[in-house]
Amino acid sequence: MSSATKNWTEPAVCFGWAQQCGVLVEIEDDRVTKITGDRSHPVSAGFVCPKGAGAHVLQNEPSRIRAPLKRGVREGEWVRVETPVGGVRQQARLTDTLPGRVVHADRWW
Repeated sequence: MSSATKNWTEPAVCFGWAQQCGVLVEIEDDRVTKITGDRSHPVSAGFVCPKGAGAHVLQNEPSRIRAPLKRGVREGEWVRVETPVGGVRQQARLTDTLPGRVVHADRWW
């Protein structure tokens, strides 16, 4: 049985800074392997800062938090919260903290 490697490049926008530079994201087997500047982007014209170019390292970091967490009962304990529950709780907390302001939370990942 042969396992074919899926490689492709996806154009995207880096939101690391306000400039929102155009980037090309190289993907191999559903993992981001490299991020480079997109020369065809009308604003950044191929420029990407070190933060944007290194973003794939953070995404692939094994210790990265990949789900909403809340503090557990014991010191240093973290408990996973299901996404809809975590989002609703956080939105309620923000609404209570910022009375009179609209807080919209439509995505929690």
